[in-house]
Amino acid sequence: MRLARYLALRFKRFWKNESGAILSTELVLVSTIVALGMITGLKSLADNVNAELSDLGSAIHSVSQGYTFNGLSTNGTSGSAVIAKTSGSSFTAPTITAASVGSPAASQNAQSVGISVALPPQ
Repeated sequence: MRLARYLALRFKRFWKNESGAILSTELVLVSTIVALGMITGLKSLADNVNAELSDLGSAIHSVSQGYTFNGLSTNGTSGSAVIAKTSGSSFTAPTITAASVGSPAASQNAQSVGISVALPPQ
């Protein structure tokens, strides 16, 4: 019986004790402010990452894949016979817009590349 009375007394004291109420209220308030700050910061981070990726996509899109090089010919030891010759080549990349994707005109803008090699007679 003494144990039951002792436990009942401890339970009543515990039930009436409010010294931790202020601490838990402060904890809830601080954690709410931290959560709102994290949400705001992550939103800002997501916007900046999207902007950087958009800039990267624009930069990659604007890279030109066209090229040009001049021809080359090599003369023999006597200086009169041509040993090998290559003609120049060039390619101009077509401009692709959203309206031209899939249209026949977009594929007609592409140019062919040709290289010729002439070997000396034997």
